[in-house]
Amino acid sequence: MKWKAFNLNETVRVKLTPLGRTLHQDRWNALFKDVLDRFPYTPVKEDKDGYSEWQLWDLMDCMASTLHMGALPAFERNNIEFEIEED
Repeated sequence: MKWKAFNLNETVRVKLTPLGRTLHQDRWNALFKDVLDRFPYTPVKEDKDGYSEWQLWDLMDCMASTLHMGALPAFERNNIEFEIEED
């Protein structure tokens, strides 16, 4: 087996489910609750295929409540895409 290091600050991409979008909005609203009038919610940017990009630690932090066995998924098929360099 071969291992490759991956920094938690690296960018990954996922296709959020409706639950994932709700969790993102809930987190935003909690973080900016006292200043929502100045910083209204901005949905996650998604590309034409529905993927959004995250730093891995931020994705894990935002979706933490769904990262256990039996939870409803916050992103499709619980798949995370990592960019890899081609040799």
